[in-house]
Amino acid sequence: MSIKTDQTDIKKGVPPNESLKGRYKSKNMKSLGLCLGASTVSVVQVEQEKNVREGNPTQEKKTPRIITYSLHPHEGDPKRTLLSAIKNLDMNSFDRIAATGRKFRNFVTLSSIPEPEAVEYAYGYVRPEDVSCPAVVSAGGETFMVYVLNRLGQISNVLTGNKCASGTGEFFLQQLRRMNVSLKEAAQWAASIEPYPVSGRCSVFCKSDCTHATNKGIPKAKVTAGLCQMMANKILELLKKVERKNIMITGGTARNHMMIDRLREEIPGLIVPPEAPYFEALGAALWGLEHETAKFPGISDLFSTDAASFDTLAPLQHFEDMVEFKTIEKGKIRSGDTCILGIDVGSTTTKAILLRKADNAILADVYLRTNGDPVGASRQCYDSIFNQIGRIVDPSQISIEGLGVCGSGRQIAGLHALTHGVINEIIAHAAAAVYFDPQVDTIFEIGGQDAKYTYITNGVASDYAMNEACSAGTGSFLEESAFETLGVAMEDIADIALKGHYPPNFNDQCAAFIASDIKNAIHEGVKHDDIVAGLVYSICMNYSNRVKGNRPVGKKVFMQGGVCYNQAIPLAMASLVGKPIIVPPEPGLMGAFGVALEVKKRIEMRLIQKSRFDLKVLSDREVTYGKSFTCKGGKEKCDRRCEIAMIELEGTKYPFGGACNRYYNLRHNITYNVQQLDLIRVRQHLVFEKYGATVIPESGQNLPKGNIKKYRGKIGINRSFLVNTYYPLYSTFFSELGFEPVVPDSCPQEGIDQKNAAFCYPAELSHGFFHSLLEMEHPPEYIFLPHFKALPVSDGNSSSQVCPFVQGETFYLKSAFRQKLNQLKAKGTKVLTPLLDLTKGLETAREPLIKTAVQMGLRRKMASAAFGTALKRQTECMAEMKQIGEKALKELEADPNKTAVVIFARSYNGFVEEAHMGIPHKLASRGILVIPFDFLLFDNEKSKRHMYWGMGQRILQATRIVKRHPQLFGTFITNFSCGPDSFIIGYFRDIMGRKPSLTLELDSHTADAGLETRVEAFLDIVTAYRQLLAE
Repeated sequence: MSIKTDQTDIKKGVPPNESLKGRYKSKNMKSLGLCLGASTVSVVQVEQEKNVREGNPTQEKKTPRIITYSLHPHEGDPKRTLLSAIKNLDMNSFDRIAATGRKFRNFVTLSSIPEPEAVEYAYGYVRPEDVSCPAVVSAGGETFMVYVLNRLGQISNVLTGNKCASGTGEFFLQQLRRMNVSLKEAAQWAASIEPYPVSGRCSVFCKSDCTHATNKGIPKAKVTAGLCQMMANKILELLKKVERKNIMITGGTARNHMMIDRLREEIPGLIVPPEAPYFEALGAALWGLEHETAKFPGISDLFSTDAASFDTLAPLQHFEDMVEFKTIEKGKIRSGDTCILGIDVGSTTTKAILLRKADNAILADVYLRTNGDPVGASRQCYDSIFNQIGRIVDPSQISIEGLGVCGSGRQIAGLHALTHGVINEIIAHAAAAVYFDPQVDTIFEIGGQDAKYTYITNGVASDYAMNEACSAGTGSFLEESAFETLGVAMEDIADIALKGHYPPNFNDQCAAFIASDIKNAIHEGVKHDDIVAGLVYSICMNYSNRVKGNRPVGKKVFMQGGVCYNQAIPLAMASLVGKPIIVPPEPGLMGAFGVALEVKKRIEMRLIQKSRFDLKVLSDREVTYGKSFTCKGGKEKCDRRCEIAMIELEGTKYPFGGACNRYYNLRHNITYNVQQLDLIRVRQHLVFEKYGATVIPESGQNLPKGNIKKYRGKIGINRSFLVNTYYPLYSTFFSELGFEPVVPDSCPQEGIDQKNAAFCYPAELSHGFFHSLLEMEHPPEYIFLPHFKALPVSDGNSSSQVCPFVQGETFYLKSAFRQKLNQLKAKGTKVLTPLLDLTKGLETAREPLIKTAVQMGLRRKMASAAFGTALKRQTECMAEMKQIGEKALKELEADPNKTAVVIFARSYNGFVEEAHMGIPHKLASRGILVIPFDFLLFDNEKSKRHMYWGMGQRILQATRIVKRHPQLFGTFITNFSCGPDSFIIGYFRDIMGRKPSLTLELDSHTADAGLETRVEAFLDIVTAYRQLLAE
């Protein structure tokens, strides 16, 4: 808590409301302002000299002065904190008492005002002379908000982001703790440090990015700078339609100097008032000077007693008989033992065990915090196990012939150990579970940032799922929510939760929503024990509904991961799934134990050679990080430009990192013809180069003169949505009419920011590319922006609609870019918006396109001929796709040991570089043939009766081919907020049944680390599934 007293005459001038004049007779009026915030209770005392002569219009009104203020972090208990904050105050000495805050103010029996009203009063008091701020930013612990002001200083609009806690003050503190960085240490780092980019969409992605960065050796100072930049960018995003000048920023986060320095670069005249940390409380106190308020009711009546608004769940202790906690005795180390070392380098914790090869006994183990340093944590593990051995026998008498590594930090820890035993944690956990019970068929595993479901058939992992977009079902969220919101340490959660009798139902919402629900429950007076029990339930609900989903729960269920040391978690899971659950011995060590078993098996199968690993050498082996470089893409001409770290071990330098497997392959002398394996790239070549008319990019770079025909003008075609399929039709049609097709080749954030509502990622890209098209140095005479309604019907359905965002592109782009379009219109540019309903086939595009040509002043006959040529090019393009697909399948079937992945996606999210996050390249660089689903011959397949969506019809038809083919496996790429896919993915999984498939949900903030883990896990499961079928 910080206290500041006797802060007199901070602000000179006229207070916000002239109605104070001529109202009072006594000398001074004291007002107490309280802000009951999401994370802090702030208290401000102000006083004002009253007017001596009531009703005297000429007497100057005195400016209020701040007597004192105090800030009290409430750590999830605002009631106790409020009582503590006022216990030394003589509440009856105040003439007025007023409260503000978002929700908690409704639970005190004091006069209160909404936060926006408090902001208006405080702004009028603190604003500098002769400065008018267009907005006040409230950057608090839980949310960021922008109050847009009119010229009178009144709020005219309130802008908020999504309800995600990522980027807020509390989240920043969580990330510092995760990296073992103190707030004081972070404050000392200079704002000039180059920031490492981290995701701002959601807390789980940001956490993944931070972990991945430290795993790659990025200095913590850079990651911290990246967090501050992300926070600043979230504020700038909220301000994108506000004049960026003289903005005032308030809230506790305003004390983050790295964030403020970043904002100053973008906002001239940024104002950070000294009163920023207690701004709303000040506003409440000033409001009290002008309004009659209720008298202080006394401590006993300070809080209202309204009933809680949450449903309740069964007490956790009712399910103790449904969970079996197994135990195991540790083996005794003997001189001459031959061992395998297993290490699980997780995002939050790192675990290691020493396994005796002869009897699989665990001889030594260690469990410690990763603290953002996977190599450092690994070295601590080696040192700990070395010391455990040394207390019993001479370590030189123990032989370690294999070392296995799993977990999110497995790649860099594996490189440090110079081992080939780098194995996905899903395989490791399955191996451990099967060892303890060969009959196990279902594993629930909850780790620090990932939660996983694994289905086991005959001892082999045959299906899996992971949390795709939410951290609420993971251990890190449980730990952070309990500590941040409730002040409960991880090791105390179980004891407290088991005492709860009426756990509130927080449901399975995202991390930020659950955190808000916890705070609401606190505000409503729900008992502390019950809230902790409700939090435990919410973790399991999220897992059950979002990770497991509709996948089966078998006869024997194991639950693993470090969270199972908290015995309340398995009880809650048993309650939700209604089946007995077994928790194996040392559930947090199962990854390390399983990876050791797996390495032992692979050595016996001669898949990995025996080596000799010295624990002392490993613990002393240092890593030196050299100068990083930017990958140039190699012969595949990849343009992702990944930053590659240069790591030096024992005098040898190793390139490390990147979105694909290129540098792993180089280190291990593995060679694949990625160009031949990646048919996604081939598809784009067919659409935009081989069959599309000459592409004149916005950069103005033309092809050689011999390839350019003479045109009468230019027509701009946005690089969006179904242009990625029908570009041959569009471009050839206009080229034959004598118009040069021009497509944008960049998608700037400036354009994306012009959107007027929340959109899916492809629609955001549409805005970005359209902005580039409009900002060309030499704008086109025409812009082609068709209203695309429906695809050709695929399997006899009567409807074949495209999604509403595709249908509405014409209208929302014209609205978002109205001003620029009007400027171009004044210069002669025309926008062409024909309605294209292709339900009855491509031929039905003839008439609307001919009418478009007539609008351009061209003859129908000429347009008809142009359409005939264009239709031929489009048909030839699609035919070659099928031919290539058919040829690829024949070559695949010639080698039954090979597999291929079919990408199920729209042409505009899964088949284009700007949207698919390099997923096809990740697969191809691992030696996997990657096939777009529309390369398959699926015309004779069934989709689903009454399937409304045209793309859904095609996807489900192709899914049936993949389901039947033993060498094909499906990966479904979708986007957040995709309405059609909320149905289609379920049907896709139903058709796939027990055959493994992968679903990836993408947007502009998707973390590469999460994609890497999912792709590796998927390929491991495919391998295990095929081995199972072979047996």
